[in-house]
Parts: sequence; structure tokens; C-alpha cells
Amino acid sequence: MASQIEQIAKEAQQVANAFRLGYEGEASTLYIDFIDALTALLAAHSLTGNRVFNELFQVMIDAHKRGDKLFLADILQYEMPAILRQHIDESP
Repeated sequence: MASQIEQIAKEAQQVANAFRLGYEGEASTLYIDFIDALTALLAAHSLTGNRVFNELFQVMIDAHKRGDKLFLADILQYEMPAILRQHIDESP
């Protein structure tokens, strides 16, 4: 079974790919599902108010507002999984 972080990373990759390919409708739907899953994961690990994640969310929001889908895709694919791995311990 894939870890929670690996599942979120897989979802982030799907969103990133859709943004990069210009599939706006699909990307938007996947992005909403990703944010819901990410929010649930952060809540489960008591990281909802974490400064690092709040700052990353703000960068993501700013990129989305600017229409910079490629930058947003990079954040989703590379930054988010790395930061999750730093803050969530999934060892047994």
C-alpha cells in the first residue's frame, strides 16, 4: 500500500501534468480533489496551522491568480511532496 505522502505526490503529479498540457477543466477538477486530500492529510497530522504549509499555499494561490500554471505545476510536483516528507513521519 502506498504511503499517504506517495498518494498525495501521485495526485499532485496528475494535477501538474494537466496544467502543463493545458487541460484547464481537468486540471481544475484534479486540483480541487488534491487540495481536499492535502487538507485532510495536514489535519490528520495536526499541521493545519503550520507556517511552512501556509506560506506554500500562499505561493500557490499567487501563482494561480497570475495564471502561472507552469510554476504552480512545479510547486505541486517538486516542492509539496518534499515538504510533506520533511514534516510527516510515516515510519511504523
